[in-house]
Amino acid sequence: MTATRHTGHSPPRTIIWLASIPVVLILFSIHLHAQDESFSASAGKFQCRDGAAFVDNQADTVSLAPLDAAPKDLPAAVKPRTFGPFPPDGLSVEFYQFLTGGGEESMATETDLHLYLHVLTAKGKPWYELQPHDPTVSKAASRAAPDSDSNEPNPNQNEAESGKPPSDPADIFTPDPAIPLFQISYSAHWIGANAGGIYGHVMLLDLRSNPPRVASRLECTQGEGGGVCTAPDSGYGDHTSISCEWNKSDYVCNQRINLSTGWGERFTDASYFLFSGKDAYTPPPEAVNRIEWIPDRMDRRKPDGQRFLVPDLGDTDEIFSLKQRDHELYLMAARGLSPALHLGLAEGNSFDERFFLAEHPFTDRPAIAVELQPSTASTLVPITYPEADRMREKATKAEPPPVTSRDGGAPITWKVKKIYGDDSFFVLQVIVKEGEVHAISWVGIDQRSSPIVADLYRLSTDALPYYQCNRFVQEENAAAYHLVPGAAFHATIDVEPLHITDGNGGLDTAEEITGQVPAKVCTKHLSWDRAKGFVFAENPVCRTAPARSMAISDDGRITTKPLLADTNQ
Repeated sequence: MTATRHTGHSPPRTIIWLASIPVVLILFSIHLHAQDESFSASAGKFQCRDGAAFVDNQADTVSLAPLDAAPKDLPAAVKPRTFGPFPPDGLSVEFYQFLTGGGEESMATETDLHLYLHVLTAKGKPWYELQPHDPTVSKAASRAAPDSDSNEPNPNQNEAESGKPPSDPADIFTPDPAIPLFQISYSAHWIGANAGGIYGHVMLLDLRSNPPRVASRLECTQGEGGGVCTAPDSGYGDHTSISCEWNKSDYVCNQRINLSTGWGERFTDASYFLFSGKDAYTPPPEAVNRIEWIPDRMDRRKPDGQRFLVPDLGDTDEIFSLKQRDHELYLMAARGLSPALHLGLAEGNSFDERFFLAEHPFTDRPAIAVELQPSTASTLVPITYPEADRMREKATKAEPPPVTSRDGGAPITWKVKKIYGDDSFFVLQVIVKEGEVHAISWVGIDQRSSPIVADLYRLSTDALPYYQCNRFVQEENAAAYHLVPGAAFHATIDVEPLHITDGNGGLDTAEEITGQVPAKVCTKHLSWDRAKGFVFAENPVCRTAPARSMAISDDGRITTKPLLADTNQ
């Protein structure tokens, strides 16, 4: 699945793929019980440690449906749980819940939850039924009765068969005893032909509104197994963890989206108020709202003197600076979080990074900054103080305020050296290392005319983004390069085409990708244009050659070796 940035309270849903191939039924009861710790709920709190998703469109999943009279299927043995009265009108509510279905003959061990509300007010006593439109929402695991002498519930036996008094399958809490807001939580085990897992559900029922409504719903999905290539795929997808706690008038939720890669963990954090959707993040003193404002706030640098925190970017490093007579330039870098560059279906993200060039002028005008884009050259167009003030005023008046995200992950190191030029025009080589993988980028900065022109070219990487079914992408990269001496910048680059590799490091020839087999290695000529940045000469020289894999050393040296076809296909 493609990794994207998320704000607000709508993280991507976790999808568990179930294979349709008939296999022997395997029960996961021991493993599932251990996973119960990933989902928990108590008064005014709930959390999902992995696989969480808030479901915004309640009409498609669950609703509170009014009834004309008391439900006819309500067993006489079911006793209500009563809450209230609540100020100012003395409202009280009775909750009735029971289970049906399930049993040892069912492929799935869960039973169906039935939940009714009897609202008692001075104006009437209406009944409501919780009606899930998604079948998974109505499932709840049987729980041992309070007087049971067993410590372990039996998910294959419903309560009617057990001979025990029925227990409430769902927990009901009021986060604030003075507010008719109810937190309903329950879980369900599911077992398929070759997969299993746990659904955890939290529903927030708001009786302050007329009619009552389901204010929000959290689904927590924990799964194991599956068919075809589900198991390796689930290890490289994104996984969301959420914890929420009641605070005066709303739930404050902390969310982390984790993305596992072949080189290290990456994550995005966010904090927000659940009902209002407003940002709950309190930035530290070194935080800067926008990358453009870093140059005039150098006093906010962290103790290492190089790092800033920028919401929606995360930690941003100052990796190069150049002080001249009338201004100072800063090159800053941050962790990227983009999909694989060449394959839209790729599950994992690319090993990427983001670069920003900022100018702090010593003359009477504000600092400016621009993000460098590989597709086109960027310019540092000067602005006036009134323009800068309007930018700040617009940012402070944004309504509703955006939920800021902060990207992070495994430590990153940046090594920068000048490979061409002088202070008026130069090219920097930046070697990025995260975990045990690398990327090499070239940054050109041309100050010979106004405005300043800068450009970015990503030369090579030895990271392999995840594709699917335990296969990986070796992106189109430079396998070798040569800087041609001369008065102008000129380089020749030996470009290795894109390849798909298997989990054993071999060439996957079963995947049909245009240009992969036979491989065409092309020698390209790169130069600098004062208006366009890095440009390639037309008509590169291409030849058929065996596929190669690449490795990059910490100092940027690129080595290759033959990428042999997988003999197990």
